[in-house]
Amino acid sequence: MKVKTIFACLLALALAMPAGEAYAQTRKSGVRTGTRKAAGTKSSTTRPKAGSTATAAKPLTKADVEAHAYYGIMKFPGLEQVGKDVGFYTYLFLTKDGMIKWTMLGDKYNGEYSVPSNSVYVRSGDNSMRLTSPDGGKTLKGDMNNGRGMTIPLVFYQVKNGPLNSEVCKESFAKGTFKALMSVTTPKGEETMFPVDFKATPNEDGTGGTYKISVDNALGIGLIKGTYTITETGLLFTSNLEGCSTKEDAYFEYREEALLSLGKKYVDGSGNCTVDLHLFNQ
Repeated sequence: MKVKTIFACLLALALAMPAGEAYAQTRKSGVRTGTRKAAGTKSSTTRPKAGSTATAAKPLTKADVEAHAYYGIMKFPGLEQVGKDVGFYTYLFLTKDGMIKWTMLGDKYNGEYSVPSNSVYVRSGDNSMRLTSPDGGKTLKGDMNNGRGMTIPLVFYQVKNGPLNSEVCKESFAKGTFKALMSVTTPKGEETMFPVDFKATPNEDGTGGTYKISVDNALGIGLIKGTYTITETGLLFTSNLEGCSTKEDAYFEYREEALLSLGKKYVDGSGNCTVDLHLFNQ
């Protein structure tokens, strides 16, 4: 589906959601769940002492990003009504020889990249991105330009090279190192993605446990919880959603990531949507 068409579909979806306007209003007024301070209180931000020098950001090099995969979120204008971190799923792989494999809105693209002046510059046909990183390539942020006047903010999260296996999973759940993104796909195939708060409680031997996922946006997903089991061949997740899969999800051979089917959830204005969890290390 082309950018213009899918953008129109998702924007219509956002505008149709009864919760969308309420979410936008609570964000504007400062009312939300979390740790935001009440109006009138002083910020606890620590200011540097006089004469001190701020630590310079680590220079970004090609070695920091090459041969790595990135999960991405495209933040189209209008989707802030659903949530400030909600966007479309996109995927980027940067090869060692300066080439790219890029999936965007269901279409696949080839192209090339370079790393000039502490930024990653990507080009594929008329589409281009200039991305910067605050953490040595683990996170890339910037804008995509389609060459026809449309500029779209986006963020990419680097995935650690693998393999993923039972021992890596046990350690990641125990230490809480897994990053978590959730994707929600409508019956029409419109796929949104956003970060979530994922907390696991392992059992005594580390072969499984329970988990909870907190979602802070207007999709109305609510609290998701269930169990997980680690085997020699994959991960098995249960959840409190309808139609939760009982199938084990196999480990990725080349990256420390897992794609887990959690079930379906009814979303106002969209119908029964498929909910998937992406866990990965950086």
